[in-house]
Order: sequence, then structure tokens, then C-alpha cells
Amino acid sequence: MLIAPPSPSDEFCAGYPHQLIPTPGYWIECAGQNVPDDTIWDESEPELETAPPDDHPDKADQNIQPSRQKTCIQEQYERTGQFELTSIEQETYEKYFYGTEHWNYFTQDEDLGPVILSLKQETSNGRDQFRIMVRGISYTVHGLVPASCVFADRYNREEVVRSFGREINLNPPLVLGQLPDIPEELLKLDQVFIKSELKVGVVYVRDNQFTEEEILDNNETSPLFEEFLQILGDKVRLKGFDKYKGGLDTVHDLTGLYSVYALWRNIEIMFHVSTLLPYEKHDPQKLQRKRHIGNDIVCVVFLEADNTPFSPACIKSHFLHTFIVVRTSPRIKFKPTRYEVAVVSRDEVGAYKPYLWEQSCFEKGPMFREWLLTKIVNGERASYSAPKFARMQDRTRSQMLEDLVNNLQNHAETGQIPKPYRRGSWRPIGHMRPSSPLLDSVRDLFEGHDQLAKDFTRAFHNSENHFNNMLFDVSFMVGAGKEKSKLYGVRAILGVRSRVFQEMLYGFSTGFGSPQVSVADILARAVPTLHSPSHKPKSSNFLQLPLPHDASPLRRQPSPTHDASPLPHDAPPLYLMTPAPLPHITS
Repeated sequence: MLIAPPSPSDEFCAGYPHQLIPTPGYWIECAGQNVPDDTIWDESEPELETAPPDDHPDKADQNIQPSRQKTCIQEQYERTGQFELTSIEQETYEKYFYGTEHWNYFTQDEDLGPVILSLKQETSNGRDQFRIMVRGISYTVHGLVPASCVFADRYNREEVVRSFGREINLNPPLVLGQLPDIPEELLKLDQVFIKSELKVGVVYVRDNQFTEEEILDNNETSPLFEEFLQILGDKVRLKGFDKYKGGLDTVHDLTGLYSVYALWRNIEIMFHVSTLLPYEKHDPQKLQRKRHIGNDIVCVVFLEADNTPFSPACIKSHFLHTFIVVRTSPRIKFKPTRYEVAVVSRDEVGAYKPYLWEQSCFEKGPMFREWLLTKIVNGERASYSAPKFARMQDRTRSQMLEDLVNNLQNHAETGQIPKPYRRGSWRPIGHMRPSSPLLDSVRDLFEGHDQLAKDFTRAFHNSENHFNNMLFDVSFMVGAGKEKSKLYGVRAILGVRSRVFQEMLYGFSTGFGSPQVSVADILARAVPTLHSPSHKPKSSNFLQLPLPHDASPLRRQPSPTHDASPLPHDAPPLYLMTPAPLPHITS
């Protein structure tokens, strides 16, 4: 009952199609319920009529109405206080393998590419079983295999693994991975695809609004919509907001002044509310609003209308895959406010909990908020299986899995332990900018030359007593011989805008996608104590810069805002490491 036919039939609920226009390429989740309109859309609070006393008790008993039966959703909420989040395959390793005794085998198959097999022995109901998990480029297989079904000596682990390898037709055979941190690396690989930060669109639709232009042109809200936004989350001031920002500007107010944010079950959700995004009267397409909502995966549609259906095709986007329509009536006066929920998704998205046939009409309250946020998060997770997002994950998964198998193979052959992966190097869906091998190599090069870092730190902090103003320009003469060029390093730009300088000079790191560190926080930091690291062999995981051939002293020019004052005699000179030309790299 998930795919909508052209017209309703007896197998569908009478409320079909739930204020939605059937659209090719989308399916409508049927509620399976016949909810009378007057149950939801009463215009006034019903008044209890006091009946005159009756001498006949039997007749009085007939006037007693039975209490309303609780739905399974209400019973589940009263029992657990929450609803079930959709489990994804990336959570399997942490749930069943990580932290317990198990073994990880790997191979570089000729046809399948990199493959990792995790094996664990279990006993269930007095029967010996093997729990296995096979990771490939575009799939993960997990399950229990009874020991009696394995054509090998169950007490010989290597024979059991060879038997599994023959079943999967792996060539060359599986090899035991003996890196001490391989469980952590497998866990990191899975956690890349488990998103704890979501951005969700919210649009406001009134009566007789059918097109994208009409919907995004709404600049004024209503008390009912403001009440609904309070259910979703907290209204926050964007400027200076230091939590997940969901692509919104938190420095210059370029994407509006306020937004709605929720921290729910360790998941950060930033809502892109159409009426809070920038409004340009002379832009008929409202691109400032569509560029945020159109790049979301899930969109919540607040339909404040009586006879206006919604079509998912009215908002043109390649990313929007699921619409959760919450309808109420502008004439309603019943308190608490009642909502009717409908869901429409693209054909590639499967059904996800909590289902509408369990309950589709709600009253304002904690249960409705818990249900709605669960539906939003599960809708996003279900959309990841769509081909558009599955291809993105497959590319990232393939590269990460291949790097891990190559490191295991290199360790098996040479005994060399590779450098740990950088957590910020990979992102599944791509709303965060990844780091680059060249950037990592530059950071590694600076780690071996602490004097350069000390000189930059002293100049940036301006810890010398000769200067009183904390913000100033530092100019250097760069080059060899007579031909020199002047290089200006503005402290505010390098200190605040460059995360590499923040990590190298100030002792704290901010990953990509996290908020910038303010100038006041930087100026409040003391000069860090840097120690010369021991010379370590360069890792082969990243592109390495060649060692510098020349270290030429730099000449400091007076700042335009200060008198020319030389550095003290005991101050160490500033050096610029001049690397040789990089080799030509082809992709």
C-alpha cells in the first residue's frame, strides 16, 4: 500500500491521498486510517452539555461514552519515551565486533577489489556459530553462519577463513591483518558514513499556493507556524553561533539573522526555514532561499490550508528526496493544536519508521516532537540508499577501503606501521570540504622546523615590548639575490581564516565545517611552548614535499602603523623555508 494508483480504491484509506497530488516518480505513504474532518478541524472547543438528572440509571449508563483506545505509537512512547531510529549497516561493526575478541582478514581480489572479512565466534542456544562481516567497495554482508555448515575444522581458524574465502571465490586468499589499531580504523571508516549533523528544509505553504515561486515568496508567518517551529527546535541567532551551522553564515549575517536548531539524541539538526532565509523582492525565483532548501535531502512542509494539496514536484531539486507534510487549518481554535502528517518520497527511497498506518494524527506535545524528529532522521537515512547518494558513498568507501587494505598489505610485507588516518580527510555526502594531501604534507613539513613556528608565533602574538598595538601587518622581503618580492602577512587573516595556522601556532584545531575561532579568543591565548620533534620517517600515505635546499634570513620591514624599531639583539631571526619546485603530478 505504498505506491499510489491514479485513483483511490477500497484498499486505501478514505483520506487518500492526504492533501498530496500524486506525482510520477514519487510514492505516497498511506495512513490506512479514516479520520473524520471534524475530529481534526473543529473550529471551537467542544462544550460539555450538562444533562438533567434522570431517574432511570440504565438510561444514564447509555450516555457514558467509552474512553478512546490508545494507539500503538502512544503505547510505545509511554513504554520507552522514544521511537526507533533506522539502523544502518555502518553501525554493525561497532555493535557486534568492536571491543570483543575477533579477527580481521583482508585481500585485494582480482575482480572485487579490496575486501575485509571480520570473524567472531559465538554460542547461541548451545550452538556454535560464526558471526561474519564482509566489506567490499559497494556492499557489506553481515550474518551468522552455524559451525555445522562450515566445511572445515571449526577449531582451526585459518581453515574456517579459507573455507569462507572459497565460498566467496576470493583470489588471492585472505590474510590476517595484524596492525594493532585496525579495529579503530574500521570503526572510523564506518563512522564517516554515520552522520550526526543534518540540515533539513522547512517551507511554509498557505491556501491556494501551488508553485515554487508562490511558496518561497512567503515572507510573513502566522502564529500557527511559529508554534510549529517551536516544536522543531530553538530559534537561535546566527551571528556568533558556535554549533553546527548547516551551511548558514554565522559571521556576516549573509543567510539571515535567525534560524531553528535542535540537538536531539546526539544529532545536531539545522533547519533551513524559508521565511527566515534572505528575501529579495525583485528576485522571482528566490535563489537565496532555494539554494539552501534545494540542497537538502528532507523537507518539512507546513501546510496551513484546508483545500490546498501539495505536489513534491513544485520544488525543483536533484537532492530533495523526502517531503514530510504537516497540515493544520487556519480556522482551527482547538487547543492543543492538532496536526495531520503525510509523507511523499521518491521511488528510490524505501519505507521507513515510524509508519503512518500506526498513527498519522497528533496533538501538540512531546510525543509529536519525538515522532516527527525520528521520522525526519529516518527519512534522511533511508534516502542514502537512493542511487545519487549511493554512488557518492561508493566512491568514498572504495578509496578508504583501498587505502586501508594497502596499509595492511604493506605491513604484512615490510612490518612498517602506517601513519594514522586523519578524520577530516573524508566525508560521505560532501557538504563539508575535505582536506588535501598537499595540505597534510605542508603541515608535516612544519612539524620538523619548530624555530620557524616559534618565530611566526612571536611575530603573530607580538609578545615583544617594543610594540603596543596587537593587530599589525608583518612584511617580509622574500627571495634570493637581488630580486626580492615583498610578502605581506596580515595577522587577522592568517590567524582567524587559516585553520592550519590556528593548529600550528595557537595549539588548537578546528576541523572543516566547524565554526571559526574569534580574534578575541586568539589574542587571549598565551604563546605556546613548542618542542623540537624527533625526526620521524615520512609517511607514504600523503604527498610529501621535498626538503628545502635553502633557508634564507628574512628582513623585517616596519609596519605602516608603527615606527621603525629593530628587533632586540637576542631575538632569533625569522627564516622562510624555501622548498624546491614540486614535481609534476598527474591525476
